[in-house]
Amino acid sequence: MGSNFIGLEELEKISSSLKTIPPTNFGEPIPKIPFTIEQLKSIANTHVLFFGIPFHQNNEPVTINSLRNLFGTNPEIKEPCFYNQDWYLNEAFANTSFEPKWYLLSKKIKDASRGKEIDKQMATINSLCLPSAVICVYFFFLNYFHSGNEIIFEYDYTWNSDLDANGDRIFIGKYKDPLGLNKNGIEIHRHLSIKPNYGTIDFITNNSPADY
Repeated sequence: MGSNFIGLEELEKISSSLKTIPPTNFGEPIPKIPFTIEQLKSIANTHVLFFGIPFHQNNEPVTINSLRNLFGTNPEIKEPCFYNQDWYLNEAFANTSFEPKWYLLSKKIKDASRGKEIDKQMATINSLCLPSAVICVYFFFLNYFHSGNEIIFEYDYTWNSDLDANGDRIFIGKYKDPLGLNKNGIEIHRHLSIKPNYGTIDFITNNSPADY
């Protein structure tokens, strides 16, 4: 897989950038890669295979919030960084880590999925097929330092398996604003589903038919 493989040696070199425990100090057996050579050959140019180490050097779990604290929200100070949002700070998904195992993710969203309602897509795919928000954010930073500053999800968003406290689905991405109106930073959003407390109010003008 060439540069699309982030194994133990690669993690050793970039662990200082994410302040994660290097593999030599991890202290747990590293599992075998669970994918066949045939599987990996077929997607070697489009996917990245990496091992996820879910602990920082101070033994704090790697979460969205821990990475946010590390990289900040101001691109004028340093990049890569997060977009300046705070709505998710107390959400469970932002304070949840991931398993120490091998992950295989594509660097681009599938063209066939572009612009489609997530609820309709979920009717045909299992939610377990969607990666968590934290693993996508970890993947973004991991690949950035491994590749020499490659930005994945540069203008696109990817759906995640997480829901917020209101049951709305999480999506992350769009590091750069193609219109240049907003500052750089990985964004984290929720897709607001229509609930009973959404509705309209009367807006009566001289040209409106009377309904009272």
